[in-house]
Amino acid sequence: MKRSLALPLAAALTATALGDMATQRFTANIAPGGGGAIARFDLATLGGGTKVLRAKLVPLIKIGGVALDEPLVIQALDKDGETAVGKPLELAPPRFVTFDATEVAQQWALGKLANRGLLIRGAPSELRRACLDITFEGEPKDPPPRATGLKALYRAGQVFLTWNEVNCPFAGKEVVLWKELKADLDRIRGSDGPVTTYRIYRHTKPITRQTIAQAELVDEVGQHSAFDEREIKTEWKGEQIKNVRVPEAPVPRIAVEEKAELPIGTGVWATTCRKDGDFYYAVVATVDGVENTAALYAGNTAGPLHEKVAPTEPIFFREQPLQYEKRAQHCYVWWLDPPLANLPSFIHLSVSPPAKEAEGPKALFIYNWWWGSGWNRAAQYPMAEAVGFVIDQNCMQTRGVHDGYGTLKAWSQGKVQGWFVRQFRALLPWLKAKYGVDDDRLFALSSGWAWQYPDLFAAAFECTTMNMKRSPAGPECKRYWGDPQKPAPTEWGVSAWEQWNAPEWIRSNPTVELPLITYAPRMHTGDFGILDKPPLYRALLDTKRAWSACFGEGPLIGHKDPDWMFELRRSDSVAAFGNCSLDDSPGIGFGGDPGGQMNAWLAFEPRTQVDAADRWEMTLYLVAGDKRGRNAAPLDACTADVTPRRCQRFKASPGAKFAWTNTSVADGKVVQTGSAVADQWGLVTAPKVVISKGKNRLVIQRAK
Repeated sequence: MKRSLALPLAAALTATALGDMATQRFTANIAPGGGGAIARFDLATLGGGTKVLRAKLVPLIKIGGVALDEPLVIQALDKDGETAVGKPLELAPPRFVTFDATEVAQQWALGKLANRGLLIRGAPSELRRACLDITFEGEPKDPPPRATGLKALYRAGQVFLTWNEVNCPFAGKEVVLWKELKADLDRIRGSDGPVTTYRIYRHTKPITRQTIAQAELVDEVGQHSAFDEREIKTEWKGEQIKNVRVPEAPVPRIAVEEKAELPIGTGVWATTCRKDGDFYYAVVATVDGVENTAALYAGNTAGPLHEKVAPTEPIFFREQPLQYEKRAQHCYVWWLDPPLANLPSFIHLSVSPPAKEAEGPKALFIYNWWWGSGWNRAAQYPMAEAVGFVIDQNCMQTRGVHDGYGTLKAWSQGKVQGWFVRQFRALLPWLKAKYGVDDDRLFALSSGWAWQYPDLFAAAFECTTMNMKRSPAGPECKRYWGDPQKPAPTEWGVSAWEQWNAPEWIRSNPTVELPLITYAPRMHTGDFGILDKPPLYRALLDTKRAWSACFGEGPLIGHKDPDWMFELRRSDSVAAFGNCSLDDSPGIGFGGDPGGQMNAWLAFEPRTQVDAADRWEMTLYLVAGDKRGRNAAPLDACTADVTPRRCQRFKASPGAKFAWTNTSVADGKVVQTGSAVADQWGLVTAPKVVISKGKNRLVIQRAK
């Protein structure tokens, strides 16, 4: 979703000549009518009885980052020129910016349906032009220069094609500045002058002039596909404008092989293999409606490639130092397509091994909570022993994005999907094999997404907003989820606005176990607001979760001394604290204690716990501060309710009876005893347990 090789619509997926075939572009005369717009095409030059092989309709609509409010419904008109007939045209994969008009064009050519045009309903008001590209049996005329230098590579379940672009204005240059690239991209999008694209064909036989008619047209790529716009240097222009690309900044290129940035003037295409076998490819240049398939030779055809379906892997690009830590950052490019992304694309990710290599499996700390590249050198990893990990991030997209983003799909024609976490799941086996990651020790600095994945994370250190409906960031999420009053379908079966309303979701699912959760606003209270925080804390407290929070800006993690949390395993049980006598007031969206906390002085020892069928034990304590006495709890002892959560073996039925004992670790003396009854959710709570800096051992066991 971050980066696409998407063809600008102005390029119109234009007409081509295909050896014994040719394609002609017909530009529509568009006028209002029929409850929409009527696009009429003069096909006189096509000739009656022409054998049509393929046709595409390209409505020239500006593609943005938002799905269409209503579907584009396109149908042929009957002979009366007013009544729509036949089934609507379908959007064509893989980019979903054109419509398959083959059947209609064939009927027109054979005289089975009068050519009265197409009725287009649901089109945005900016629709001013549409093109119909019809491929038919014929001879190519005035073909453009052919693509040259085609190279094909199979690697880890993917195919990569690179070639020398034709008509490239930057050919021979060593550096291209952003202002130069932007000027030509603007020209292409405005159809100002010749527009060059490249059609990608695949076949099980060598592709020649005689066989290309049977080859599969799998994609079309625009000019300048190797440039990496995401990595252009930016300048901060303030909260309302944020980062702006520097006009004089050089534009880097992407890679398909390790440590090999593609040269300027190179075209690139990648796809994930769907079937084992041997395949041939051709890249055919197209300029303003003419495709050069008359010259198919070794420079623009390749194969066979021996392809095999396999997990894909990132491509190592470079190593660089982190900005704030003494460890290296390994920068990778990862090429994606469905089901790992909604469109063919590539993303950036980085892995930072620990500065001191240790034996055995390692924890993984994911730093994905803000806007930034996966090669962000400012990433911070509070776990010195953990592998650090970053993927291209937009903190409003990590929860999910509609698959119509960047296409001509409407909200109703797709659904919101969790691409980000899907990518991480797919990459986890590679991280384990390459970097020795322990999948029982995954931690995330998260922008409101990791808390929903207890099957992945031992702890989720949350920040930003936890309920978009009550956040200044809510309007941005409309671009990805639809309007809250008319939300888009989702992969979860409920509105994304409800799925990611953390306070309400947590309250409505009290028996669903979650990672240990902390919350800290970092430095962005103004960006994300505070109205959603008190309901979050209340829901966590009422459903007896393991959590803590710091109200003030600054800390990376919402706890006064979080190092103990890094000992957690996903398979561990946890101690959930509630009603701590040291808690401050979060207010109700205003008021409260601005620099306060809840549960942020409390800790437990996960490595000495006992989680047995009839017994649960945990050592609890108040943080005493670091070696210099900083971040110590203000008192030597406090009280808090304690509930075992995430237990693997210690289970209770509602109404079951238990006894508990609190013993001082310092002197072995029993401090408290009591009894407890499992609540309606099967949770057992020891109330008002004394917890001290000297540590306390809490034992809960079934009553005899």
